[in-house]
Amino acid sequence: MVYEKWLTKNTEPLKGKTVAVTGTTGGLGKELVRFLASLGANLILMDRNRARSDALAKELCESFPDISVELITVDLSDIESVKRATEELKLSEPDVFIH
Repeated sequence: MVYEKWLTKNTEPLKGKTVAVTGTTGGLGKELVRFLASLGANLILMDRNRARSDALAKELCESFPDISVELITVDLSDIESVKRATEELKLSEPDVFIH
């Protein structure tokens, strides 16, 4: 497909980089983390549903064994949850944050 050729030409490997992404267990977020994993990025999955995050992390680690996946549970509609997740995220020092 045309977009695959464009992606191949216009993306760089992300090995050694850590990318934090919110909303990762469905739709666009899920596809985005799969693509980032294919580029070699280590991932921090930030989502409110821990069970779905665990399942996605397992799937990603099986498909891309050279990456690491960390989970941060956060409900973006709850300010206390956001504050706690922010403190966790600071400790991980991601190179990129996608919200």
